[in-house]
Amino acid sequence: MIISHRFKFILYNNPLTGSSRIRNALAFMQDEVVQPYHLRTPRNPFYTYMPPAEVAQTMEMKGLPYDEYVSITCIRDPFTRLPALYERIKRTDRLWRFRQSAGLAPPHFVTWLNGTLPEGRGGGGAPHARWRRCGTWAIDNWTGGKVRHVIKAEDAQSEITRIFVESDLPPANLPAMDDITRVTPGVMTRAARKIISERYADDIAKFGYTPPCFKRAA
Repeated sequence: MIISHRFKFILYNNPLTGSSRIRNALAFMQDEVVQPYHLRTPRNPFYTYMPPAEVAQTMEMKGLPYDEYVSITCIRDPFTRLPALYERIKRTDRLWRFRQSAGLAPPHFVTWLNGTLPEGRGGGGAPHARWRRCGTWAIDNWTGGKVRHVIKAEDAQSEITRIFVESDLPPANLPAMDDITRVTPGVMTRAARKIISERYADDIAKFGYTPPCFKRAA
């Protein structure tokens, strides 16, 4: 997350939407301390993957005019975001890695998906693993009505450039997001497509995402 009091700008790192690359490009704007969740303190309360509603509340408590800040967050196609989150958990979760080292398969994508929520504990995990918890949140649950601009990660380069021009913010060398549409092979079954289509119906309709197609059997 980037919080710039000098430019009155906030970039929210919505997990698994490519926001980290954008954050790196905009690091020159950062002038507020943002630390990992477990390192936050009363003096430095802002942490990575902090939900916007919590940021707004914290800034108001500190006497900062949150509504005057230009705020941006990304949304990503849930049909690519959720498999990407699942693959990251497979690589990092100690229990899952132990099972794999013992020759046992990790939970199937659909099994894992059924155990997640679009809010609250989200994708589970330890309290400090905010990327995992918030990684399955629907966009309205993530923003809490506290973000001025929600843009598609797939269009982030052009959209952020447009917002910066309109808001008189400094030019930035933003990264291309061409690979954000890459689909993780093998996990997107018809059952998974159905769960995602129903659970994230509002996100899909509002941002024009399309469920993946499956070829008919001959």
